[in-house]
Amino acid sequence: MRTRLGSAAIFCVMTAMFFLELTRGAVGNDARLLGLGALPDSGQIHHEYWRLITFGFLHGTLIHVLRILSCCSCSDPS
Repeated sequence: MRTRLGSAAIFCVMTAMFFLELTRGAVGNDARLLGLGALPDSGQIHHEYWRLITFGFLHGTLIHVLRILSCCSCSDPS
């Protein structure tokens, strides 16, 4: 039960972040994704360590987020 709760929480956060990307016009826009917390291509985060957490919840396209969520649901051990 606990694993499903964790998976559901990650699913909700990823979905909420994708809707935030949609409302901010960041889908497919690298500059706006950087503003939301994506990692820069150079890899230099300049002491913005929060980017190490937020980048995992940002996605470039709807297909990308759906693919990640389907992989997460398939790997659920329960």
